[in-house]
Amino acid sequence: MAYERAFPENGTGEATVAELSDGTIYYNSRIHWDKRPNNTRRRGHTAGMVARPGREWHIIEALPDGHQHRSYGCMGGLTPLGCQRSDILIFSNLDTPNARREKITVWASFDAGKTWPVKRQVLTDQAGTPR
Repeated sequence: MAYERAFPENGTGEATVAELSDGTIYYNSRIHWDKRPNNTRRRGHTAGMVARPGREWHIIEALPDGHQHRSYGCMGGLTPLGCQRSDILIFSNLDTPNARREKITVWASFDAGKTWPVKRQVLTDQAGTPR
C-alpha cells in the first residue's frame, strides 16, 4: 500500500506495528537520533504514529519512556491483545524521570491508543529486564 506522503520520522528503530480494527496502522519505535526535527516535541520518547490505509502519517501523543533528558528513547514494547485488527493495545516501558532502568510498567489501551487508562508497575527496582 502506498501512502500520500513518505514516513515522516528519521532516526527511529526497533519498531512495532499493530493494525487496528479500522485498518489504521499504529507504529511505535525507539528514537535514537537527537538531531531529528520532532525530537523536542516528544523529548526522546518512543515514537507513536498512526496512518489510515493510503493516507498520511500523523504523530500521536507518546507514552512515557523513562529519563527524558537524553538523545534517545528506551525500547518500548507494543502489541495488540487478542486477534488481528484489535483496538486493545498493551505497551511496556520505563516510567521514571531518572536515568536508570527502573519502574518497568505496562499500560493498556482499549480505544486503539487514544487513551491509556490502565497502568501497572511490573518491577520497581533498578534492572535491565524484568525477572
